[in-house]
Formats: sequence, structure tokens, C-alpha cells
Amino acid sequence: MSGVFGNKLKVSIFGESHGSAIGVTIDGLPPGHEIDMDNVLEEMKRRAPGQGALSTP
Repeated sequence: MSGVFGNKLKVSIFGESHGSAIGVTIDGLPPGHEIDMDNVLEEMKRRAPGQGALSTP
């Protein structure tokens, strides 16, 4: 899986949908801009496997 989204703020994702890891590269953030990793991890939990009967086990 891979993809690039955006123009001024470019987000690139990579990895395998059923692999052991995925990643993201973010280009275009102003210097010193902080990313709220707690918020990122909370959003990632929503996409984690095993969250319901219709999701990936």
C-alpha cells in the first residue's frame, strides 16, 4: 500500500495492509510544529484489527 496526498502539506503513507507495520511521512509542516501523538495513537486505535465483527481479526 502506498499513497501521497496533498500539495502544500504532503502526507505519504506506506506499508502492507496486513503486514506488521505501516508508516507515514509528512512534508510541509512549519518548523517547530508539534504533532499530538496521543491524538494520532487514539485515531490509529480506531483502525486497529479486531475492533468488531466486521473488521480484520
